Amino acid sequence: MNCGAATDTGRVRERNEDRYWADPERGVFLVVDGIGGSAAGEVAAETAVEVIRQCRLDREDDIRAAIACANNRIYSLAGESADRTGMACVLTLAVVHDGDVLIGHVGDSRLYLI
Repeated sequence: MNCGAATDTGRVRERNEDRYWADPERGVFLVVDGIGGSAAGEVAAETAVEVIRQCRLDREDDIRAAIACANNRIYSLAGESADRTGMACVLTLAVVHDGDVLIGHVGDSRLYLI
């Protein structure tokens, strides 16, 4: 598989809170967007990528567990510092395995099949 990614800060924000990770050999594709304007959205997005990269992603339950683990880590980090209170992100995770695509999704990010 081939893949590509690009992000854009947009016209309103000064910081880009988009993060992504692709591992075509494993069939794993992840897009994460820190919630713009909220506390430390970029930290939440980076944390989600870091945590999910370390997880097993072979089955539907693995994907759920990876997203829950990322959520728990973000929640924990948010509680450690007042400037991170309420930090959050949205994400879409696709795992291609044996001709099937498993999708994990939180928030308003979109996934298109073209």
